[in-house]
Amino acid sequence: MSVQSINPQISTPPVTQVQKRYPAPAIASFILPGTGQFLKEDNKKSLRDLGIFLGLTAVAGITGILAGVKLQSGALTKNTAIVSGSILAVTSLAGLANRFHSAIDAYKAKPTKEAVKES
Repeated sequence: MSVQSINPQISTPPVTQVQKRYPAPAIASFILPGTGQFLKEDNKKSLRDLGIFLGLTAVAGITGILAGVKLQSGALTKNTAIVSGSILAVTSLAGLANRFHSAIDAYKAKPTKEAVKES
């Protein structure tokens, strides 16, 4: 005896499919953003996430090197230190956000059709 036979006004909710998750690409993307998308053959997202990561790393690295050079030469002023520290803080937080975004995307997103055909 179903619910509809007892009370025809009650409808049963449709059955929803559970989204498949991909933990291995997510871990890879957290270590190096974009690698999980590369493993799932989503090259556009992979290049985007990797490019953002490399750009942020370059900005942080150049800022750190320039601040170090100024510190060694004795030309590091309080304002320069504040600006350098702020740039390093922002790039670090943005890099962490990029890692989490890339990992979550790799965890949830479906592989491309080509990757599904090969497996």
